[in-house]
Amino acid sequence: MMETDSSIDISRLLRDEDEENISDDEEFTAPIVLNLIENAWLNEKLSAEILPHKSIYVDAMYQQILTMEDNISKLPSDDIRIDIYQLELDRIRYIITSYLRIRLEKIERFTKQILQQEAQRSVDDQYLSFHELQYAKSFQELNEKHLNLVLKKMPANVASLSHSQTLIRPNLEHFVFIRSRVSQDGLFIPDIAGNEEREVKLTENSQFILPYNSVSELVKNNSVQLI
Repeated sequence: MMETDSSIDISRLLRDEDEENISDDEEFTAPIVLNLIENAWLNEKLSAEILPHKSIYVDAMYQQILTMEDNISKLPSDDIRIDIYQLELDRIRYIITSYLRIRLEKIERFTKQILQQEAQRSVDDQYLSFHELQYAKSFQELNEKHLNLVLKKMPANVASLSHSQTLIRPNLEHFVFIRSRVSQDGLFIPDIAGNEEREVKLTENSQFILPYNSVSELVKNNSVQLI
């Protein structure tokens, strides 16, 4: 997990020369947004399924990056802080780029299932952003066209393969490391033999190794963090 000390650098970098024009709320916006993106990045990286998008945080951070770049340009060319701030900017860009790339890889791998699930969700509960959804639909259309062309050249027993038989699903039973953000009871997971369930009590900041499908909803509502 990324060090929270980096947020201090961002907060300083966002300040204008006239700090009196910046409110306390604005000063802490960047560190908070960056922390949210870092958490979303780790969750997306460590979960098999695609999670609800955080595009609002990504868009907000891009705006902050523009502000940081503008403030860097105002510093004297021999100011030692330029290299430090530039390193921090590169780190932020890497996190954002990696987060978006991981999501695209999942969309390409599980396109059909993701689109089926999205069709069953309300507009307010969509997991994909608008652009991700358009990409998924376009990718699926091109993929089906390619598959149809290939199947036409195959033997009859293969050519009869239906698209439903090509559905690829993520493995939600893999084990993950979690850290609980809150204390809560009532989390039941199957034992190794799978014959019965046992209750796991989570306390704040406690850490466990558990099957992902037993904590997937807790990941999505930010009750636990994948680590």
